[in-house]
Amino acid sequence: MLFFAYANLQIFGVRIDIWPVIFVVSLTQIMTLIPIQVFGGLGLYDFTYLYLYGLFGLDRSEFAPVIVALRLCFYLTNLTLLTWVRSRPD
Repeated sequence: MLFFAYANLQIFGVRIDIWPVIFVVSLTQIMTLIPIQVFGGLGLYDFTYLYLYGLFGLDRSEFAPVIVALRLCFYLTNLTLLTWVRSRPD
């Protein structure tokens, strides 16, 4: 998960050291243990990423589009996989 998050940030040109990524991903993984049911947790990770990466000097106004793009890539990947699985003959 750590390398995946680091690679995603590098894809969008966010130059950050590996240690802030380890910190943010670790806290996010711990946060998933707490059941939060506000719209199914939608947006919770986004605000958490925005706040925690902001602690490491990333400008929040420049980082917000990266977070939205990461969310869109996640949805498009899931949609592609779902379409591929449903189109396969059994």
